[in-house]
Amino acid sequence: MQNERKILGAKGEHVATQFLQDNGYIILNRNWRCQYGEIDIIATHKEYLVFIEVKSRKQAINPISPLLNITTKKQNTLKNLGVLFLQQEEKLTQLQPRFDVVTVIFDKANTIVKHYINAF
Repeated sequence: MQNERKILGAKGEHVATQFLQDNGYIILNRNWRCQYGEIDIIATHKEYLVFIEVKSRKQAINPISPLLNITTKKQNTLKNLGVLFLQQEEKLTQLQPRFDVVTVIFDKANTIVKHYINAF
């Protein structure tokens, strides 16, 4: 089960990355990690440095929006990780930080991607 979730997550991140690139985002990093956690995608878009959380689901398994899994605790963790990233990458501090969420729902017939800009 855990392996299946990892495969689904990786597939969702791949779809999200392609979606973002198709919409003018420049991907700087995927799966950026430190001892406190991970940011799925870090990108630039216009004047923004965008930290992106990707949530993926199979529609048949879980019809509830993946967005609901981003708790206040997760939001705070991501904000703190963003600060840590900026401390390491001082050259990017001129960009305005922003936190987005991309949800990817794999349905039998198609893939549904939704991008929530400035989600929290």
